[in-house]
Amino acid sequence: MAVVSVDGVVDDPGDLTALRRITDSGYVLIVRTRDWRLHQDGNAFSTRAAFKYVFEARLVRVDDGEIVWRDRCGRTGTTETSISRWEEDNAALLKSNIARAIDYGAEEIVRYLGFKP
Repeated sequence: MAVVSVDGVVDDPGDLTALRRITDSGYVLIVRTRDWRLHQDGNAFSTRAAFKYVFEARLVRVDDGEIVWRDRCGRTGTTETSISRWEEDNAALLKSNIARAIDYGAEEIVRYLGFKP
């Protein structure tokens, strides 16, 4: 099975035309960010925030548009960090946390589908 990374948008997994623009047969993994934020501990005056990122992944069969598997993946940080630290270096800390959350989700998908990492 070939795995190809495609930067495209498929809003409706039942849209066979959009799916077939990506590939003629097989499966397409559609990933969409559902929630991301820097959240505070409930104290409205806090200057520190923790990270949260959630995305949904759907594996769609191109032949008929059927969603054969779907799940939500994500990470919620427990370490509160100052807002200024999140903003430093063009938001480098935020970007690295998003990348780790996506890697974690990808590992979960691979494990669930039975592929060897």
